[in-house]
Amino acid sequence: MATAGGAKTLGRNDIGTLVPGKAADLILLDWSSLSYAGGRNDPADCIVRSGDARMVDTVIVNGEIVVKKGRLLRIDEWQKSAYADEISHELLQRASKHFLALQEEIISSVQESTGGAL
Repeated sequence: MATAGGAKTLGRNDIGTLVPGKAADLILLDWSSLSYAGGRNDPADCIVRSGDARMVDTVIVNGEIVVKKGRLLRIDEWQKSAYADEISHELLQRASKHFLALQEEIISSVQESTGGAL
């Protein structure tokens, strides 16, 4: 099993097998999406070539479930999403002010160089 070989390579005996008392991180993937059709024949290749976060169903870190049915359990996803929307809105507002000033500067420059014509 790859986990045992990896633990041996790292010189660790507290990991590498799935037994009570040892540290373990696991991911469970949902292969039911049509976009992964055929991928079950070579799962490692499918993960590397076409895998993305949407295929993650469950994540267990050191025995604690931190993702279930694709949802993060340690944070409020809705709150983080709303915060990201708020920040991006602020950034767009700031950028648009600079963009309008730049637009006016370009129009003025073009008008000067063309004698007032656009």
